[in-house]
Amino acid sequence: GDNKELAETAYGLAASLDSTDTLPLIQLGRLHIDSREYSKASRDFISAYAISPSSQDALFGLLQSSLWQKDFKTALWAGDSLKKLNTTNIDQLRLMTLMYAAVGKTAESNLNLDAYAKVNSVNPKEIAQLKQQVAYISAQLSHLKSMDLDVTQNPASLQGPAPQQGKMMKVAGGDVIARDARSNNSNSTS
Repeated sequence: GDNKELAETAYGLAASLDSTDTLPLIQLGRLHIDSREYSKASRDFISAYAISPSSQDALFGLLQSSLWQKDFKTALWAGDSLKKLNTTNIDQLRLMTLMYAAVGKTAESNLNLDAYAKVNSVNPKEIAQLKQQVAYISAQLSHLKSMDLDVTQNPASLQGPAPQQGKMMKVAGGDVIARDARSNNSNSTS
């Protein structure tokens, strides 16, 4: 509790004192990931990225916080940006491998897996484990595709079997309504 607030204040102060240093923002972002405040974390990492677009830590943090929020669009952007920086960081390559697998970009996933295997060649067990995870994700995805769910459009469909009648969509209130039901809304005629 208190320690977190103290750290938050310290990092915030450090960031305001030196607007060219990404470290306080990155530490703040990590702090927010640890406390599961993922949208705050995303903001911290985006701020750090704005200061230094070549900061792998900022992009990696954004990749993590986006995935926690199931924000695949931002996660993909962060992953693609990381890829352009030719990262050789084991953790980054591992997460990118899994992320590309999760959004169905198999070729990208395999490229990152190869890079990971090169960098982490001393740990064949870890490489085998990552390959297994990728295979598992791919199997899950093809299973979902065979059920005719559009995973990329609606990542929420991964959370459980969707009811059969019509395509379901989430509305701002968090309620799930059938797309057809929207046209019955009397307000729309006024």
